[in-house]
Amino acid sequence: MYISKLSVKNFKCYNEIEINFDPNFNLIIGENNSGKSTILDALRLWQLAFQKFLKDRTNNQSSSFYASQFFSFTIDDISFLRILDFQNLFKNKSKKDFEITLTISDGTNEIILPIIFLKTTKGQVLNFQLCKEPNQRPDISKKISDLLGIPLGSDFKEIFLFTYINPIFLLPNKEPQYSKGYILNKLRESKANEIIRNLLYAISPERKKIKKEVKEDKLLEIEDTIKNILNIGDISFSKRLEDEDSYIKIFSKNEVLKTEVEINQLGSGTINVLNILSVLAYGDYEQFKLNVLMLDEPDSHLHFNHQHRLYKHLEKVSQENNKQIFIITHNSTLISQFDNVLFLEKDKKKIIPIQLEEYLESHLKKIDENHYNVMKELSDAKKEKEKLEELLKENDKPIIFCEGTSDVSILKKAFEKLYGTELYNDTIKIEGGGGEGVVGNKVKNNTSKNVIIGILDNDYAGQQQKKKIISDHSFEVVDDTHCKKGNNNIVILPIPQSRIDSAVYFEKKTFIEYLFSDDTLENKLGIELTQHRGENFKRFDELKIDSIKSTIIKNINNLEREDFNHFIPLFEKIAEVINYTLPTNA
Repeated sequence: MYISKLSVKNFKCYNEIEINFDPNFNLIIGENNSGKSTILDALRLWQLAFQKFLKDRTNNQSSSFYASQFFSFTIDDISFLRILDFQNLFKNKSKKDFEITLTISDGTNEIILPIIFLKTTKGQVLNFQLCKEPNQRPDISKKISDLLGIPLGSDFKEIFLFTYINPIFLLPNKEPQYSKGYILNKLRESKANEIIRNLLYAISPERKKIKKEVKEDKLLEIEDTIKNILNIGDISFSKRLEDEDSYIKIFSKNEVLKTEVEINQLGSGTINVLNILSVLAYGDYEQFKLNVLMLDEPDSHLHFNHQHRLYKHLEKVSQENNKQIFIITHNSTLISQFDNVLFLEKDKKKIIPIQLEEYLESHLKKIDENHYNVMKELSDAKKEKEKLEELLKENDKPIIFCEGTSDVSILKKAFEKLYGTELYNDTIKIEGGGGEGVVGNKVKNNTSKNVIIGILDNDYAGQQQKKKIISDHSFEVVDDTHCKKGNNNIVILPIPQSRIDSAVYFEKKTFIEYLFSDDTLENKLGIELTQHRGENFKRFDELKIDSIKSTIIKNINNLEREDFNHFIPLFEKIAEVINYTLPTNA
């Protein structure tokens, strides 16, 4: 079971809003004061109100709900909503009620559970009721019983458990051992920080007398996960009851440094991650049919790399263990990890599923252009990595990556003219597009056994990309045109000797067009070069490169074999890298 939809009317900043949720992972993003926290407030308020209507003992009666029309909250009962007056809960204060409705689904069937909150004449309490009329509750009770496959009138006390974790985490210094019922109430009240030691202790209790602790799999998993998320060398947890009737202590031991501290002495980021992992591991009691975890900015107090790993872990847990997780955050950078997010438009007070590309181009670019540029780069890198992984799955051939698609066409034609056959036939695959940065990323990101060759222009951008790969990714320099690491190779276009010797050669640059002579470019390919021998030279990078490339592709069939002679050193280098014997053109 999961929450498939939340509908809110006249609550806090919303006149009316309806949100459809993913069964597992829901990431909600928006600017400050856009209404993100109000969504979690609505879920929490609904749960506390719903619990009031559940009978303690049903004795298989016709309904699991009390027949009382109303129950009430005082202002202290709902202090988590951060209000001083009940009036603050009403968007339109002239209206007498607001409504929070949850739709619960098993993927096929749905149950709609509305709770209506009403003003009172004196304003000292807030009344609320399940359904518009109490006589509608027996029908709701039957629907829940049918959905769960349990007898009519059964106890619904342990159907829903919503747990909220606040970004401002305060761990008490002392924590007694509590009963299971008290622990559950603390989880429902969003006070997991007050019972974190009980969660860790209760599953596999250890008395002071026991010298050697036998740890449960869940605790071992928490240790491994926190090491991975926080990149800690080695950490372990031990637990003991200081006195038989006193306080629980949970100790964290650094196995490398041989130090041990009680967990309230850990850093705030570490404690917050431990809290989340503990609730995920031990707060999910099997009898609950719907278990929801709500996280308010869980990336607070964490380094970016730790944030990234925490979010990926949460997504993995939600999918593999069929948990429903809601996360709200301001951190736009993190959404580059996910295909879809729930985006809240500040002015429209409307929340919609949105793909990363649309969020970047339609929203973030207007809000923060610098942040947009960073996110765009991350997004493009992610797409290229995914594209590369898909390509590598399809075949095990060596792959050549060029900066542009026109480069691919030119190389194929050059190989055909020089060697009388198609480029390596079925021996190698060639791809192009995206520029030098994309080529560099594809080479760096290859972890397969495929031989990868990235071909870069011999210009400033290509040389800088090569230097970055060598310095940041430990590629070794083979020669002036080639560097490699394992099966990953970068090849810089060779500079024809004629251009090095030429009086008009400039700045030692070579694009693929420069592998043709000026005579071939002007007289056979129809490129109008404006040349002034001496100080000025109209270079390719000062012309419209796209029009030059399209003209070359259009006229390339007019060329003879000798027009491609300057491509031979490049093909010889590729053949050397992949251990290939070039054919002899008859």
